[in-house]
Amino acid sequence: MFIQGIEEYVSKYNNPLVDLFCREAIPLGAIYLKRAWKDGNDIEARGKMAWVSFLGGLALANAKLGAVHGFAGPIGGMFNVPHGSVCAALLASVFSVNVNALLKRENSSELISRYIDISKWITGHERASIGEGIDWLVTLSNKLRIPSLSELGIRRSDFAMIIEKSKNSSSMKGNPVRLTDGELENILDTTGGHHHGSQRYPGTADPAGGYLRDCSDYPEFGDERIESVVDSARAGTAGCRLDCLVLCRAGRKIRLMNPEV
Repeated sequence: MFIQGIEEYVSKYNNPLVDLFCREAIPLGAIYLKRAWKDGNDIEARGKMAWVSFLGGLALANAKLGAVHGFAGPIGGMFNVPHGSVCAALLASVFSVNVNALLKRENSSELISRYIDISKWITGHERASIGEGIDWLVTLSNKLRIPSLSELGIRRSDFAMIIEKSKNSSSMKGNPVRLTDGELENILDTTGGHHHGSQRYPGTADPAGGYLRDCSDYPEFGDERIESVVDSARAGTAGCRLDCLVLCRAGRKIRLMNPEV
């Protein structure tokens, strides 16, 4: 239900009522999910996650989901795999691909701001970027030992059928942006073959180079945040290219080592 809250907050069908549920569910889930996983006897954590689940259900009753569940439904019908594990495996990649697609085609500052909201809530940092949000999701997946799709028995040869079925699923219709077949395959490919600790996501920086060279002051983050993005680019941290793209969309001066960005 933590993942449902994230998807519903950026759903094409979100509304003020759904926002109320998600704005409480997402930060709570980020705090208490790891605690509940680590210690099943942690009654406070389990109680908070029960509340998160309830809020996610209320949000689901009033909005559609997105690509995570758009994939998870058909995959569950084709393979004997746990629904929660599939959703958890897909989340970071869907998050990344959706943001890239929105930046390329929709140019919706309102939707991008929602992804920034989520990144702030899950990291607990008021100035967190989307890239840092993706890093947090990847770290969580590794910490909780979420299996990749390949570890769940799903092969690359299965992708075409999964994509075909997912495009017609009800949940996929709630995704904030219509994804191409190539983007859908990218999600599965990224999620399918990684090993814990070496996960790389679409649109992330190349550790051999880095995308940011220099940029001017960006009011929302300030000079300190800009330096952090530069350091992330140099280190090849997952998600930092998305930070660069968001800065570009904000209309701030920025020079990139990679001219394709």
